[in-house]
Amino acid sequence: KDQAEDTMSLGLGHKHWTRSDVVKSPLFWLAIPALMAPSAFGTTFFFMQAHFAEIKGITHLALVSMFPIYTVTVIISLMVWGILLDRFGALQLVWVHQIPSVIAFVLFSISSGPVGIALGMIFMGITSGGYATLINAFWAEAFGTKHLGGIKSIGTALMVLGSSLGPGTVVFFMDLGNPLPMQYLWISAVYLMSSSMFFAGLVYARRSYAS
Repeated sequence: KDQAEDTMSLGLGHKHWTRSDVVKSPLFWLAIPALMAPSAFGTTFFFMQAHFAEIKGITHLALVSMFPIYTVTVIISLMVWGILLDRFGALQLVWVHQIPSVIAFVLFSISSGPVGIALGMIFMGITSGGYATLINAFWAEAFGTKHLGGIKSIGTALMVLGSSLGPGTVVFFMDLGNPLPMQYLWISAVYLMSSSMFFAGLVYARRSYAS
């Protein structure tokens, strides 16, 4: 047991955080929008693909033919984010990875042709690669590895919750008369807000738990 504990990494404040400690931390609450946004709005984009193609004046098949652009971008960005993670650490990078989706959803909102939509998929793919790479490392760097399983389960629950809430929320606001392009601008603003809140939480945590 002692040998196993020697191999475990400490989190902020040079301690092993429990799940109870995490949910009492301002960093956790400020990170929640960023933990939910990619699953919520990525799911929304693909859920609304047929309607999106219709309002953009392109065929559904033409839109689907662009999905490999997103996939290739995710694969490349996974590797790039991984290299950056090894060099700078998750606590320095994790708040940045959603900024590309700010651009992506602006492009989805204002673009009237396939070029802008394809560019939006590239930027969304960059965020997806960063989310997959950085969030797991964030949990370990911020809160240590001794109770990592229990801590990560919170993040997984938030991801699933976001995925379920995103499409339904967008459809609800569409029924109230808010068109999808307008909501994509709102989503862009949410990404900007979530990144800012995550950054603020990280700054607070580093100052509060500095050695």
